[in-house]
Amino acid sequence: MFVPAISGADPNIMTINCDMSGVYITSDGGDTWKPFESFPFSNTQRVLVAPDDDNTIYVSTFGGSVFKGPAAGQ
Repeated sequence: MFVPAISGADPNIMTINCDMSGVYITSDGGDTWKPFESFPFSNTQRVLVAPDDDNTIYVSTFGGSVFKGPAAGQ
C-alpha cells in the first residue's frame, strides 16, 4: 500500500491504491473500504486528488499510464 489521497472537502473521504488489487475508497474515515468497481487497471502505484477539484482523482500505474476519473469511483 501507498499513501492515501484525502479529500480537501471532506477528510473522511479517502482513496488508496493496493499494488495488485486496484483502488479502494472510504467515506467513513477508514472504518470500511470498497473497491473502485469501474477502475480498468489493477496494478496501481499512486492516487492523487486533483488540487483544483475534489471530485477528480488521478491514478498512476505500473505500465498502464495515468488514469483520470471521478473520485467517487463511479
